[in-house]
Amino acid sequence: MPPARWSCSNCGIVNKPSNTQCYGCATKCPVFDVETWTCPDCQRPVTAPTCPGCQYRQPLSKEGVPQIFEGVKCAFTGIIPRSLPHWSLWKEWQLAEQRGARPLNEITTRCTHLIFKEGFERSDKVRKARNMACNMKIVCSEWFYQSVALGVRLDEDPYTLSNPQTKLVASSVQGASKDIARIYQDQLSEIAAVTYSDGGKVLKMRPSQALTPEGDFMWLVPPQQTQPLFQDCTLVFSPSVDAKLKGLSRSYSAKESSSVATADSTHFVVAPEDVKPHIDQVKEAAAKGLSVVTAEWLRHCVQLQELLPGAGPYEIPVSA
Repeated sequence: MPPARWSCSNCGIVNKPSNTQCYGCATKCPVFDVETWTCPDCQRPVTAPTCPGCQYRQPLSKEGVPQIFEGVKCAFTGIIPRSLPHWSLWKEWQLAEQRGARPLNEITTRCTHLIFKEGFERSDKVRKARNMACNMKIVCSEWFYQSVALGVRLDEDPYTLSNPQTKLVASSVQGASKDIARIYQDQLSEIAAVTYSDGGKVLKMRPSQALTPEGDFMWLVPPQQTQPLFQDCTLVFSPSVDAKLKGLSRSYSAKESSSVATADSTHFVVAPEDVKPHIDQVKEAAAKGLSVVTAEWLRHCVQLQELLPGAGPYEIPVSA
C-alpha cells in the first residue's frame, strides 16, 4: 500500500492510498518502495516505526554489530518499566536484540538468561527462575553492560546470583551503564519520534528524550491503566519528599498518614536530607515495625509497576 495519494500514470486521476487500482481506468496501483520490517511477535510486515498490533518497536539495524548474544533468550527484572506500551521501547531490550539475543517479556523454560538489576535479587522473577527445572543463568545487569561495551560475550560465572563475588564485580564496573547510554544514543539517529497518548493528552518525543533512565519519562507519560500498587499501604512522608511523588502514590491507591505513631502506618518514606534532622522519627518508625525507605523506593515501584520490598537498597538504617 502506498504511503500517500497516488496519481494514475494512464489517466492522471488522483487515487486514495487504499485504492489498489485506479477508479477511473482500473490501472493497477504502482509498486512503491516502502521499507518494511517483520514484527518478531506478530510475524506481520510493518512499515511504521512501531507495530500497530502489539506496539513492538522496530529493531535497531544489526549491520556491522557483533552478534555476541547469538542464541541467548533473555528476560529482565528491575530494568524495564512495566508501564511501557511494549518493552521493546527500552534501550536494554533494543541493544540485546541488536546483538543477536531474543528478549522475552516473561521468563519461561525457553529463557537462557535472566538479567537482574542490583537490588532485585529477591524479585518475583528471580524466585520463579530459581525454582524452574532448567539451566537458566541468573546474572546481574553488569554482565550485559560490560559485554555490550567490550563487544564480546563475557563469562557469566563471575556475575551469577549464586556467586558471592557478584556484588564486588558489579560495584567495580559502575561506569559501564554510562557507556551503554552513550552507545544507545549513537544508535537513535535513524529512529523516528514516538507518540504516546494518555487520556487525550498526546506527547511526541524521540526515544532519546523519553526512554533514558535519567529523563522524566515516567512523570510525563503515566501508564495507560493505573494499578492499585499501594492499596495495602499507608505512607508517612518526611517534610522534603517531593509533592509530585505524594500525588503519584495517591493515584496508585496509597493511603497517607501524618504520623508514624498511627496504628495502620506501613511505610515511612524519607528524603535523604531529612534523615539526620528527623532521626528520632526514623527510630520510632523502625521500632513500630514500619518499613523506613528512601523516596527512590516509591519512584521505582511506580516505574516498574511492582510493589518492591522495603529492605535492601531502599532501607534506611536505624543508626543513620
